[in-house]
Amino acid sequence: MSEYQYYEFRAVDKPLSREAMNALRDISSRAEITSTSLTNEYHYGDFKGNSLKLMEKYFDAHLYYANWGTRILMLRLPIRYFPLSVAEPYAGSEQFDAKPTKEHVILSFQYSPEDGGDDEMETPELGAMLSLRNDLLAGDHRCLYLGWLLSLSVPYDDEFDDGEHEDEVEPPVPPGLGNLSPALIDFAHFLQINDDLIAAAAEGSANAEEKQTTANDCSEWVAALPEAEKNTMLVRVMDGEAGLLNVELLQRFRSELAARSGAKGAEEAPRRRTVAELLARAKEIEEERTRKAAERKQREQERKSREEAAAREKHLNSLAGKEPELWRKVEAAITTKLPKQYDEATKMLLDLRSLADRGKQREKFDRQLAELRIRHSSKRSMIERLDKAGFEKPDDQK
Repeated sequence: MSEYQYYEFRAVDKPLSREAMNALRDISSRAEITSTSLTNEYHYGDFKGNSLKLMEKYFDAHLYYANWGTRILMLRLPIRYFPLSVAEPYAGSEQFDAKPTKEHVILSFQYSPEDGGDDEMETPELGAMLSLRNDLLAGDHRCLYLGWLLSLSVPYDDEFDDGEHEDEVEPPVPPGLGNLSPALIDFAHFLQINDDLIAAAAEGSANAEEKQTTANDCSEWVAALPEAEKNTMLVRVMDGEAGLLNVELLQRFRSELAARSGAKGAEEAPRRRTVAELLARAKEIEEERTRKAAERKQREQERKSREEAAAREKHLNSLAGKEPELWRKVEAAITTKLPKQYDEATKMLLDLRSLADRGKQREKFDRQLAELRIRHSSKRSMIERLDKAGFEKPDDQK
């Protein structure tokens, strides 16, 4: 198996400085480096940089993929907008961890199959999952819950039969697990999170409420901001903080809009399930899905069989009464000594046998076939075709 590794880093909140780009170039002379990204591919050798340290210092997102199966996704979020306490109920496993720094929280999701192997997945793209970062900052915690499920997906493949974590209770279940966004679907696919486990988890997830805001709502809110504060924001945009400012403004806007509309009464939280319950339900869903798939396959096979039988019947009807002509064509085809003509002769003989069975003239067909075998016994390739097609040999040739 040829080795392949792919590294991609993105700077989202603030572009890289010239000094940072030079420092990154010192780490890798081959990498493609821009003011917002670093990408590199390796067919031999390894990346000299430390991914976690680069995330701590320069980048907001990172994707790693190796064709022996290892996949890593890291997301860095400003700690002032995304405190560590938000991720803590979900993180803490080998597959999903949350690391705080002075200014950020770095989420690390990792899938590494124990047996390695040749992973033929098309090289993934970080851009397809980059919106997860904005979703997390906006309060959508589905990505975190899926990260927790990731810690079950790896042992789930081995039936998770050690019983060590069966009594562990799931973390808070965010709404909307039954209707994943394209980015979350890509996330789950990239990290090989078991689909049946996601379906089991979704049964305990409320429907996500869509909070509709209009351009007029935004305009009114912005107009009410103090002039001095707006000026400060413009300076921050010019200083390269547009990404962070966008997060800050959206969080403030949503918070104030929710307060203005009035808080809804707290709904009773659903009962949180144990790992054993989730795994058992996932197994039920898998068995049901497998059963339905088998039924669909059976119905499809039966449909094809009916169509093939009808087409065969129509074909034989078109040949009825033309048996003498078919026998002549068989003789002519065999006489050519050409492999393709031998195949055609065999097909015609199959038709002739079916016609003989329909007309209750099988003995006559067998007699004519035996005579044909004798006439062309020297044509070994043709005789082999007859044997392979299931035509019985005469008693004196067995």
